[in-house]
Amino acid sequence: MALTDLFRLWNPPVFQGRLTRRTYFEGWYFKLVSRDCSSAYAIIAGIALGKLSSKSRGNAFIQIIDGKTTETAFVSYPVDQFRFSRSRFEISIAENYFSGDRIHLAVDRPEMRLSGTVEFSSQVPYPSTLFSPGAMGPYAFAPFMECYHGVVSMNHRLDGALTIGIRTAEGAVESGLVKFDGGAGYIEKDWGRSFPSSWIWMQSNHFPEGSTSIMVSIGRVPWLGNAFSGFMIVLWHAGRMLTFATYTGARLTTLSLSDVDVTIEVRDRTHTLHVRGYRAASGILVAPVEGRMERRIHESIDARIDVSLQSVRTGELLYSGIGKVSGMEVAGNVGELISGAGLPAPGV
Repeated sequence: MALTDLFRLWNPPVFQGRLTRRTYFEGWYFKLVSRDCSSAYAIIAGIALGKLSSKSRGNAFIQIIDGKTTETAFVSYPVDQFRFSRSRFEISIAENYFSGDRIHLAVDRPEMRLSGTVEFSSQVPYPSTLFSPGAMGPYAFAPFMECYHGVVSMNHRLDGALTIGIRTAEGAVESGLVKFDGGAGYIEKDWGRSFPSSWIWMQSNHFPEGSTSIMVSIGRVPWLGNAFSGFMIVLWHAGRMLTFATYTGARLTTLSLSDVDVTIEVRDRTHTLHVRGYRAASGILVAPVEGRMERRIHESIDARIDVSLQSVRTGELLYSGIGKVSGMEVAGNVGELISGAGLPAPGV
């Protein structure tokens, strides 16, 4: 393994791939919410490289979802318009720039118009240590994972504005200025071959006290000819980062879904964390399959998440809060997630 590859392993936000690879994707997810929460958007930038037999080399892409209207748009670019830094988190796609400090957008397409700059400050990065390079923990060292997940910033301040226009179902693109001064943002990323066959994802950094954020990810993980339900849940509260994950020894004790909500409970030696997410209207985004952006998924960024944290030893309620303007995805056959976690099937 080259020294540059080792450096990137312990710096997950940096571009992890190579443009010569095939059956590979990498994408960065930027959530932007205005100060008064009246505007909420997710902007995803990335690269998708298909199989060697593919007629095209692949494409770079930018997609967006309006959390309030659920309108979405996807635009692609030639691979040679994707550029990246090997030493820091910094990518560009044509005239569009993305980093941990800011984004600058200059998209003018029939389906999407985006222009302007938003800067980020007071970031809350997920720590990387010698034996745990980011949110994947020791699984980051496994060379054959289908999908890797990274948390770039659990929460940060936004300043700036974007002119945003997304083509509606009627075919109109009406652009408007959205101000983000004093708003809040979140950044995460994924890379690998494909998204899991099924997963649940939730995220919010809009709790009343302003110093709490949560990210929930549960997915089916192929492993040595079998599969299991892997999970990582990160709670940042009062300056402390708590991680409940397969690799930390935490146990997923409850996972249930209805048309209204998703209920999750995890426990480790010191804490019990209960999360209940309430579904909201969703838009359709595009997700990777074998390096190609071909799968349609539903995402909301206007859901609600109720969170409570208890002490295992005393039963004391350590935190309780409601997160708004929350992201939520429920994809694939969630029944396999429940069985893969060793939990009883619904109704049993």
